[in-house]
Amino acid sequence: MNFSGVDFTLSGQYKAMLAPHYSSEKNHEGVERYDHVQVSSGPVSTSREELRSLVPPRPVVRRWNAPERPVDLKNGKFPYCLVWVPLPIIAWLVPFVGHVGICREDGVILDFAGNINVDNLAFGSCAKYVRLSPNNCCFPHPQYGHTCKVADKHAAAGMAYSWDDAISRSVQVFGRKSYNFFTCNCHSFVANCMNRMAYGGHTNWNLVDVLLLALVQGEFVDFTGFLRGYVPFVAIMTLGLFMADWVYFFFWAGFATLLLGWFIYGTYVFGGYIDC
Repeated sequence: MNFSGVDFTLSGQYKAMLAPHYSSEKNHEGVERYDHVQVSSGPVSTSREELRSLVPPRPVVRRWNAPERPVDLKNGKFPYCLVWVPLPIIAWLVPFVGHVGICREDGVILDFAGNINVDNLAFGSCAKYVRLSPNNCCFPHPQYGHTCKVADKHAAAGMAYSWDDAISRSVQVFGRKSYNFFTCNCHSFVANCMNRMAYGGHTNWNLVDVLLLALVQGEFVDFTGFLRGYVPFVAIMTLGLFMADWVYFFFWAGFATLLLGWFIYGTYVFGGYIDC
């Protein structure tokens, strides 16, 4: 019986059964024999397509996959949320204009109002919040680097490696900025955080986007939050119409148009002038 080319060690037999360049067959005595099969010595293709096919696919984005903690209304903790509070005087005339902040993974609120407030939201407690999802973010993969579809734009906007890291990097930037209601405000800070997260696959979040997000998707904390948001506006509008009739209405419409027109025009026409 010819046993040439047979590796009787356990590792050798295991390799023989698994490796594609080994074949096995049983002889007439029922003994299984492993023969080495010669690999073709033809030219090896080095085309980009074939080399790419040999590499395992990389994940498109790095999902955070952190457990989404529930909102704790009793203690004022809003993990992975955008929070909103009516802005005094301004919100009495234009109720959807307010002050916003963004929350860390542990629910602590951070907002920009001349300085960075930590767990001390300016202008009062949260009245409305928007639940965001960390799984809608794109963070560089620790092994493959940045692989999301907006990798170049994300790198230009400023990357981050986690939810809290994105907020921390924005805090470092806005901690050196001066607050200006018309050009560099709390909405700019939140938009900067969301751009670092590439939230929703976008890196062009701006003041208007954050305002609309809070307006359309926001949930009031309770009925008191709803009253804080709209009762002053209704009261002043009623009083103004009662005392000045249509004159007050035209004044209000002109003020609201100028205010919103400035933010829209400054964001989309002036480009980065408002995006501080």
